[in-house]
Amino acid sequence: MRNTLRLLTILLGLTGASFGHTGLPQVVATRQRLNQTGPISMDTLWVPLQPGIYRVTIVMVVTVGGQQNSDWEPTISWVDERGEEIYQFAVSQQSSSSSSVTVTIRDLPNSPIKGGVLSNGDNSGSKYDVFVVVEQIM
Repeated sequence: MRNTLRLLTILLGLTGASFGHTGLPQVVATRQRLNQTGPISMDTLWVPLQPGIYRVTIVMVVTVGGQQNSDWEPTISWVDERGEEIYQFAVSQQSSSSSSVTVTIRDLPNSPIKGGVLSNGDNSGSKYDVFVVVEQIM
């Protein structure tokens, strides 16, 4: 887990250094949930006042493996010109592992960017940490 946090810190630092002269990207929201054993309801991460382009990075670390054929599903949702959009990816609960994804989105004013973790299958015995960073890049 330390390596994952170090990598995330380094990547965010490098990103900020390469765009530092424009003021963007700018971290607008962060979340971390540790030692989770069940789903996390969808919750507002950020509500933009103007339309913009955002980069959402999710790092999921399964710290204690659980059942076979079961997944945790980190999920984000937002609203663009087409309506509500949803992105999710599956992370196996079977064994300890780390997964990450970065999604670039366009969000409309006053439309929340939300995040949560769903589950698919029997999640008994599994434990995880999840980290989310939302950056405005334009």
